[in-house]
Amino acid sequence: TGDSVCVEFIYDTSAGMTEIPANKSYISKPYPNPSSESASFYVNVVRGSKARIKIYNMIGSEVKDVAVADNTRGAVKINVSDLQSGIYFYSLIVNGKSTTTGKMMVSSN
Repeated sequence: TGDSVCVEFIYDTSAGMTEIPANKSYISKPYPNPSSESASFYVNVVRGSKARIKIYNMIGSEVKDVAVADNTRGAVKINVSDLQSGIYFYSLIVNGKSTTTGKMMVSSN
């Protein structure tokens, strides 16, 4: 088993097929986007890593901070119903460093 490799593919309608190595932390774009109640992200966190998803408003103030369990590989759902309508940025922070940042929209019901 020392020479085995695990690879997972995710289909992203905006970019096509994406290969995600098992040894790399990853966060997908949010779904749905725009969101009104909750946004789901597909997350891969490498074993032994401390990860968080942080959401920031347009002026850079942190408005959400969600811990992600070690060795997570799957969907993480974040409640956004308490946020005002607008554009926000999300970041996957792994071991204190930002690995990925993207844009999401929140709309009121």
